[in-house]
Amino acid sequence: MRQVLLETTQHHSTMHVNVRGVKDPDTGKEIWINVSDFKKTKEVRGRQQDYVGWIMNATLSELDGGEKVMRYFVRCSNLYGKLAAGRNQGALDGIINNSALALSYAQILAVMQEPRLPYLVRARYAMLMSRLYVDRDPQAPSPYVSYTRVWSKVTPQVSDLHMSSANVNQVVKIPVCTTGFKDLEAFLLNELPKMADCSDPSGKPSLNGTPRIGQLELLTSLVAITDQLVEFGFFVPPHAPAQEPDFSR
Repeated sequence: MRQVLLETTQHHSTMHVNVRGVKDPDTGKEIWINVSDFKKTKEVRGRQQDYVGWIMNATLSELDGGEKVMRYFVRCSNLYGKLAAGRNQGALDGIINNSALALSYAQILAVMQEPRLPYLVRARYAMLMSRLYVDRDPQAPSPYVSYTRVWSKVTPQVSDLHMSSANVNQVVKIPVCTTGFKDLEAFLLNELPKMADCSDPSGKPSLNGTPRIGQLELLTSLVAITDQLVEFGFFVPPHAPAQEPDFSR
């Protein structure tokens, strides 16, 4: 089982990960890795590659203890997202309420926002934000108004919380987002134009340069979660305030 220590200050977040039972062969102590140490590239066959991307695809014999911990950590993140897919209430309860995993809404957002963490890790946490908090009850697709057809009232969908237990009167206590995703929206609006730090030869944000796998996965995950927020009726532009008539003239 993995353990995550996430410390967040006003400006930065530091993330340390441990996998129980994985020990340093020299000291005999359990290995705790600083995830920020893995935000770098690795030269493979004369070409710079994303370090965490290389770790995920290398053979186990090529990896040292810390790299194995990182690989296990990323794969666990993938697993948690798959378990929670389809609004699985049992999985959501077990994952979010396990404090050792550090997967509260605020913690996931802090990881997504931290530029010192590897792109691939931030991408996985964007996926977890989608599965654990955005694609959750009571969110439901918000259809667009069609002005060329007759509009009829939409029948509300039955809450999946009522299907999670044989006792329909029992309410599952699973933490939810309490900010209306406003902080997530602000982050996305600020981050998407940066193109996950992908740039062309002149330094402008672009995919026409040499984007690496972690950057591409982060950008893809941010676009996907933005699409979900739009589908569920968030990202609604504010209406311009009505101007009061001027009777002074």
